[in-house]
Amino acid sequence: MSPEATAAAAPPTSPASKPAVSTPTRRKYWDALRGMLSPERFSVREEQMFLVVAVMIGLLSGLAVVCFRVCIEMIRIKLLGSGLRPVPPRVFLAPALTGLVIAFLVIKLFPRARGSGVNQTKAALYIYDG
Repeated sequence: MSPEATAAAAPPTSPASKPAVSTPTRRKYWDALRGMLSPERFSVREEQMFLVVAVMIGLLSGLAVVCFRVCIEMIRIKLLGSGLRPVPPRVFLAPALTGLVIAFLVIKLFPRARGSGVNQTKAALYIYDG
């Protein structure tokens, strides 16, 4: 037989004529995938969750402290100026006005926030059992 006759006798190969993957191979594939994505694999112990929460709280607290310090510095520059030697009226007026604003807030809006808190803490501990 000639090579042309052999080529003519063989059916043409196409992607549709390739043999399909057998069912056991597919089942093994899906079982392996299900095992990789199982909830047991991604379960987190309580200690690990507390560690993640503690790290997140630490990061957010640190960021809040940095923002607070930046705000304090910006307010200081606005009130006292950026010079090394601020003018004397600003040195006396800025703290005095700030103290008056805080006194007004404590008297009118937060009356229970007066004092150092030691007496309130003792009262909460001894009278109200903490």
